[in-house]
This record gives sequence, C-alpha cells and structure tokens, in this order.
Amino acid sequence: MYEDDENVVLQIYELWCSISDIEIERIKFKVEIKEYCDKFKDKLLGYIKYSLSNRKEHEDQEAWTTTKGANALLTNLGKCTHGDLIDYITSIMGEFLASDKVQLIDSAMLIFGSVMDTIHEQKIYSIVVEALDNILGYLNHKSSLVRKTTAWVLERICEVHTKNLSKDKFETIIQVIIQNLRSNELNKKIIINMLNALHQMSQHYRSQVIKLHMTSSILMLIL
Repeated sequence: MYEDDENVVLQIYELWCSISDIEIERIKFKVEIKEYCDKFKDKLLGYIKYSLSNRKEHEDQEAWTTTKGANALLTNLGKCTHGDLIDYITSIMGEFLASDKVQLIDSAMLIFGSVMDTIHEQKIYSIVVEALDNILGYLNHKSSLVRKTTAWVLERICEVHTKNLSKDKFETIIQVIIQNLRSNELNKKIIINMLNALHQMSQHYRSQVIKLHMTSSILMLIL
C-alpha cells in the first residue's frame, strides 16, 4: 500500500472503511463479528501512519485525499478494535508532536480528533484530561492549518466529553474559547468550530452561564 498512486491508496482505504462500517454496525446490534479489523489492525495503523507522515505540503482541504481516508479509517477503527489502539495512536502523536514540521503536528491533531468518539471512552478521556492544556496551546500555533485542526479537536472534545469534564477543565475551555473569539485573526472555520464547541457544552449544561457566554461571543463577532 505504500504506493505513489493516490487513487489506489484511496480505494484501499475505502475498502477497509466499508469493512469496518459493517463491524461497527454488528457491534452496535450485539452481533458476533469476524474481527477482521482487529486481525489486520497493526498493518492498517502502519498504513495510516505512513499516509499521515507523508502528506503533501499544500493539500486541497475540500478534496477526498489520503489524509482524509486515513483519518476516516482511524475513526472507524476506534469503534471496532481493542483498546491497545489508543496506546498506539498516543505513541504516534508523541512522535509527530516532537517534530517541528507543520504537517506532522497537524497530523497529530487529526489523529486525536479522529479517535475522540470511541468505544474506549474512558481511556481516551483520561488522555484528554492529561493533555488538555497542551492541546489548547496549539490554538496559538504559528500555522493556521494547525490552529484550524486544533479548533476542530476542541469541538470534538466538547461534543463527546463535556459530560465528564471537571469544573476546572470546563471553565478553562470556556475561557479559551472566549479569548479566541475575541481575536481579530480568526478565520471562519475556527469561528464555526469555537461556536459549535460552545453549543455542544450548552447541550450538556443548559445553564444561564453558558447561554450568556454564547450570546456575548456572537455579539462580539457582529459588533
């Protein structure tokens, strides 16, 4: 699979996404599965790592690329394979974040966001709690690509894990979102991610505090 023909690589990702979709559905309805994805997990993760390590410098963000294929498959693997998947992707993230290459740092953020909604919820949540401050720091990265992906990761955290957040973590996220929305350098995608994050938090905590934060944030954007 380590080929230069992007179309071939994409077709293979699509095949395994289809296989994993079936396994996810069978798990959902508590039907026995063949565990093909678990059997080939190490090889599939090797392919995913290769694709995310060798990204083009300027990818079309709207196109179906090997980067998107790798992350789509990784999302599915998080829903149908054993928990050592999380240990492996944590190792990859650490390796990528140790680099000063923008594409690798962005890939680390993509990996984390992709496995946020997993059957191993407590395991990934423990990583969220431990790494949250570091993750939020990437909202100030010099690369707009990294900032956009980090904002998406924050939205995913709020979507999946708000119900588990401690009061301190909850307040930290709120403050970071508000501070970022006050920035004059945000692009539309980051603004949308930030407002979606607030919306996700409000779904779990329908308090007046959250509603006020959301209202003030929107007002800051239009005034």
